Amino acid sequence: MMLIKVRPRVRRVSVVLAAALVVTASCSHEPPPAPPTPDTPTPVTWSIEAAPESRPAAGGTFNVLLTAKMVRGWHMYAMSQVAGGPVALKIAVPIDPPFSGGRIVEPAPKKAFDQNFNVETQFFDADTTFTVPVLVAARTPAGSKKLNLDVEFQVCSERLCHPAEKVSLAMNVGVQ
Repeated sequence: MMLIKVRPRVRRVSVVLAAALVVTASCSHEPPPAPPTPDTPTPVTWSIEAAPESRPAAGGTFNVLLTAKMVRGWHMYAMSQVAGGPVALKIAVPIDPPFSGGRIVEPAPKKAFDQNFNVETQFFDADTTFTVPVLVAARTPAGSKKLNLDVEFQVCSERLCHPAEKVSLAMNVGVQ
C-alpha cells in the first residue's frame, strides 16, 4: 500500500487562499472619482440658511450660514487667495434694502503650492461653511423679506480648472 502525503500541499493552498483574501479585502475600498472633463458639472453645491441662534430684527444683525458641498477630488480657492493665481472666492450681500452685509468669516484654508498657477494657493477641498453677518435696516417693518447672496468662485482638480462661476442664492428671512 502506498501512502501519499497531503499535508504540505494543503498548507500551501491555505497560504495562497489567505493571501488572495487579504489582497481582495484591501482592494475592496471605494473606487477613485472619475477624471474631470470640461463637461463635468460644477462640483460645488451651495446652500444658505439662517444660523440657529439668529433672530433677525430691525436695526440688528443676524448670521447666515453659506455652505459649499464639494465633490471629492476638487478644491475651491479661499477668500484670502492672493492675486496672480486662481480666482479668489467672493461672497457679497448685494445692496438690496433692507439688508447689507458685514465682514464674512471663513474657516482656515489649506495651503499648498499649485503647479498649475505656479503660486502658493489657499483652498478648501471638503464641505465648508462660511458665516455671513447681515444687518437689517433700522426701520424695516416686521414680516418676510427676501435676502440675496452673490457668490463667485473657481474650482479645480489636480488636472482641470473650471472657469470662475457666479451664483446667486436667495432665502426668505422673517424679520421680527
